[in-house]
Amino acid sequence: MAGNLHRFLRLFSSLYDEPRRQTRSSCRDNCGLTWTAARLKCPFPEAAQTFGYVTLQCRYERFPGGSSSGSVTLACPEVPRSPPTNLTFAHCGPPLHTNYDRPAVIVEFVEYYRLMGVTKFYEYDFDTSKNTKAVLNYYKKEGIMEVTNWNLPDVVGRGIHYFGQIALLYDCLLKSSLTHDYTVFSDFDEQFATAKVPGTFESIMNSGRIDCSYVRSALMYPKPRRVDRIEGGNPLLRSAKRIFRETEIFKSGARSKYICRGRLIDVPLIHYVRKFKFKDDVRLDEADPENTLLLHFRSLPHELVNITAETRTLVHVASLKRNVFQIWKNIFGSA
Repeated sequence: MAGNLHRFLRLFSSLYDEPRRQTRSSCRDNCGLTWTAARLKCPFPEAAQTFGYVTLQCRYERFPGGSSSGSVTLACPEVPRSPPTNLTFAHCGPPLHTNYDRPAVIVEFVEYYRLMGVTKFYEYDFDTSKNTKAVLNYYKKEGIMEVTNWNLPDVVGRGIHYFGQIALLYDCLLKSSLTHDYTVFSDFDEQFATAKVPGTFESIMNSGRIDCSYVRSALMYPKPRRVDRIEGGNPLLRSAKRIFRETEIFKSGARSKYICRGRLIDVPLIHYVRKFKFKDDVRLDEADPENTLLLHFRSLPHELVNITAETRTLVHVASLKRNVFQIWKNIFGSA
């Protein structure tokens, strides 16, 4: 490849003394724990053509009890020589953990986001139930989803924030930005809803005139169920009827999520982008909550007092019901 092409490598980096301060200044995700995610940018030699594998060697100078070193060999994916020409959207999900058992939530989420314009889902299986794996495997076979077995070593898992979510974001961002114009970051208990017509991510991004949009969040009412409900052989959808939300909308950066051109992101965080590659040239937007909002289906201990009707998810309700019920039948059969 040309000398100006950079390969991005992911690694877990131990944080001690000065390396701790340096890495925290760029990631800010370790929350006082031992491990975090880091990224290296490695320019290829001018005369290089292609590589099948790259070996990365690390040495920790201030490791407790003395120095330590290690190496890892990574396969190099095929990198497109030019960015995608179509306006396409991919989704990066959270680590699915603690025997995650919400297959109906995943089907509803995926089908809703497909109606919004997402064509590829990058999901991470740390610990899921049998039925959840059945859903993930179905979408994987259909070519709609790429599922990564996100098993962290025990020594890392105990000392890294939320199952290595920042490392996951780096991994997903690098994958999705090679093949899609935009990357959508959100959890399975969050749905983007917009009053724009048509109700799609392309409309939210103003047909490509916006490079990155921060979308603020509001909690849904009543508190969402902790388990899936099946009626008449079909899952009971959470967004297929008139629903309500709390009137208070969180400030940007607090429970907000974002939709961005992945190739422009340098340092992604969970709720916002900390650093862009070309800051002065990035067309940023904070979506007006009256137009676009992130609906957060999360159970919290406090009671919601001031509520208002929320109908923006209903724009896709007919197609959503039909698609979810058909996919559910394809995976689990008739009642």
